[in-house]
Amino acid sequence: MRTMWPLNPSLVFNITTSIIPHQDIIKAIQPPCVLRRHRLHHTPPTMLHTTASSASNLVNEFEQNVAENLPECSEQALSSLPSLSIDQIAKTIQKASDLSDTFSEDEIHMIARYFTLKSFANDEELISIGQPADALMLVVQGHARVIAGDTQRAVFKEGDFFGENMFSDEGTRNATVQAIGSAKVAIFTLEDHEQLMRHSIKIAIRLRDYFKAVKRERDETSKAQSYVDPTKYLALIAHNDMKESLAEFAKTHVDELKILPLVATGTTGMKLYQDTGLVLSRKVASGPLGGDQAIGTLISTNNVCGVIFFRDPLSAHPHHADIEALGRLCDVYQIPFATNPKTGEAVLKYLQSDHDNQVNMNNKSLENYKKRQMSILA
Repeated sequence: MRTMWPLNPSLVFNITTSIIPHQDIIKAIQPPCVLRRHRLHHTPPTMLHTTASSASNLVNEFEQNVAENLPECSEQALSSLPSLSIDQIAKTIQKASDLSDTFSEDEIHMIARYFTLKSFANDEELISIGQPADALMLVVQGHARVIAGDTQRAVFKEGDFFGENMFSDEGTRNATVQAIGSAKVAIFTLEDHEQLMRHSIKIAIRLRDYFKAVKRERDETSKAQSYVDPTKYLALIAHNDMKESLAEFAKTHVDELKILPLVATGTTGMKLYQDTGLVLSRKVASGPLGGDQAIGTLISTNNVCGVIFFRDPLSAHPHHADIEALGRLCDVYQIPFATNPKTGEAVLKYLQSDHDNQVNMNNKSLENYKKRQMSILA
């Protein structure tokens, strides 16, 4: 991207016929370099003929020569450029980014020179899924969101970098990033990294290694968030006055229960461990604190093979609605649900049988509900 600087009219436009050293033509363009992306160019001194009528053409030709064919400016010339955007990018990194823990202030300011600042409108795509992974980006102002499929995975704020897979072996983007409201984003491309390598190979390599580490960390987080537990648990639940009954039931059937992955509310699980030695595979909060709802969530994600819930039928419970909801979910997903020792034994016998090969009866109510929900979106 070329930057047109204002001309110095006192030098060029009052000339009728003269010979002007090229150094003076350089002085006519403020500052004495042309910015093409992040590369600055100068031209060696030479003698050129000009007249007032050709001065404008001469300057245009000079600018094109400078932008396309000539070597890089010195660091001194680089530092003479207007630095508003560079300072804004550098301050964002220093203030809000973890990059400031790895690089010094001078190094960050030098790195910032290789970024290009760009504005984006609301919902405009900064990155599109399937595009080449060829740029690293930094949110300088505003917010951006990551969308994968129909899910918003993350929101980036000022100081957040994204697009770090530019430094990996991944060829394309695996998600779309959109601006939330108006946003300013600094962009650092593979070409910019090559230019940084020419200027300081040590800093360029450190920058690459830093973002490779960032990508590894984000990949680990993403795997954890998207992990799907394939385990099917047997849920053991009991109200306070029924915990002794459940412990006695567990003692009687300890051999059958040992081979099953168990999930229970906190106090029930501790009671079973103390009385029978049974160890839980997963633990949830007590019922009044959301434990019944947590079991319900596992049912909805196909992670429960059966529920043995010794309910106290003679006492009122503050979480009665949760208890009823748990039973309703067992009906919706056709989960074996026992509420006393006799039905508990039936559930255990069913789980010991080859129930995976049994003919399943579809839940017509559930199928009709899903059809109605899909018709709303059609």
